[in-house]
Amino acid sequence: MGVAMKSQARKAKRMEARRQELLREMENRKRIWNAAINGDARACMFLSKQYLGTKDDPKFDDRAISSLT
Repeated sequence: MGVAMKSQARKAKRMEARRQELLREMENRKRIWNAAINGDARACMFLSKQYLGTKDDPKFDDRAISSLT
């Protein structure tokens, strides 16, 4: 196996890992979005926090939000 083939194999492995990571993130976002649509207050807060960028707002409970993912 040549150096170029090893490099291609490593690149393919990294790309597959990245693809899997993106799929997991998409599934998490879909789950949070569906929870918010169904009235889950934590999911609604999480989405509004992301949209509005209210990271330092004390009324948001980060522990509750992190439990969603």
